[in-house]
Amino acid sequence: GLPAVPVTAHEVAVRVQHAALQRGLIVEIGGREDRVVRLLPPLNVTRRTTGEALAIITQAVHAVDAELAGAVRT
Repeated sequence: GLPAVPVTAHEVAVRVQHAALQRGLIVEIGGREDRVVRLLPPLNVTRRTTGEALAIITQAVHAVDAELAGAVRT
């Protein structure tokens, strides 16, 4: 369903950024109109750290999705 109030891609990116930060992961937003969530790992990132970061970003996306689903008109 659609949110009761239209949400821009920029707003979704900001919400994902905030949700990731709450979970301990710093991500950047950028791209055209700040609509892209950017991961900027160091070149020497380990597989373990990569896995942890991907788990956090997945949780953040799911949290924002659930938050927006809760805003659906009935």
